[in-house]
Amino acid sequence: MDPGALTRQLKALQELGWVERNTSERDNRVTNVTLSALGHGIVEQAMPLRSGFLQDVLENVSETTMRNLSKGLEELEGGIAEAVLRTQQDKADAA
Repeated sequence: MDPGALTRQLKALQELGWVERNTSERDNRVTNVTLSALGHGIVEQAMPLRSGFLQDVLENVSETTMRNLSKGLEELEGGIAEAVLRTQQDKADAA
């Protein structure tokens, strides 16, 4: 997510009263974001619904499929990390 999109999302959440944003006292370039009391309440309400939905979705997925999916995602994550490193090294070499 690009910084502009993140800022827009946080602004929307702040306008709903779900999060609070504060500039860091040590570094004014850093904005700390925390859940507000209302945000905590929303999360507490949503988590059981989320858990129920996930249980329903995964009810018919076998353990073998879940292990294979997990392994595949680990491989994908590793491939992404390696590609990022190669890109960074290519940029450093070109400089």
